[in-house]
Amino acid sequence: MKRGLFWLAFGSAAAVTTLFCWAAWTFMIQPMDNAVKAANKIERIFSEKFPITPRISANAGVLFSQTARAENLVTATRKFVVELPIDMPLEDGSQPRVKGDFRVEAGIAGRDPIDINIRRGGREADAVFPKMKILTLELKQPPAVQGEGRNWDSLPENIQVRMLRQLRLAARKQVLDDGLLPEADREFRTRLQNLATEAGCALVFENPKAP
Repeated sequence: MKRGLFWLAFGSAAAVTTLFCWAAWTFMIQPMDNAVKAANKIERIFSEKFPITPRISANAGVLFSQTARAENLVTATRKFVVELPIDMPLEDGSQPRVKGDFRVEAGIAGRDPIDINIRRGGREADAVFPKMKILTLELKQPPAVQGEGRNWDSLPENIQVRMLRQLRLAARKQVLDDGLLPEADREFRTRLQNLATEAGCALVFENPKAP
């Protein structure tokens, strides 16, 4: 009788221990382990295929710091032509128009933080990144002056300075009005999601933050 009770108690204890170990592995250890494995995959893929490796966290701990292999992460590029009249008459009384060809790049600066936090289980991750911004606004060559016998160098220096400022302001406004920043945001999300998908992880995007 005592021997039977002993084996019953021993078997019950063994069953409880086995169940506890299985539950701990299934609901605690394995999800945490999968999160770390997903973080390793994401870090490797981003290092190989992306100019920036985000800061990657899993299980409430930072596993990889952000590294940038490029000064800027450009996700959208566009060319603009801006034309404005000179806002004051020249010495001969004329007011010719000035035209500038701009090349604009939008995206994220390499120093701006990008965070990916792997959720338990390693199948989903939260992605946080800054708002897109204009990275470069480049005038490809001196502006053209419309009017016979007129060129940029013939304009007085004070007018050149003022018109350059006005052209840049107008180009910037046109960039914003034409939706280049939302385009850059969509392209960045797509590229980020595609790389995470290679690691078997779906990204859940949070609202971009101001850098």
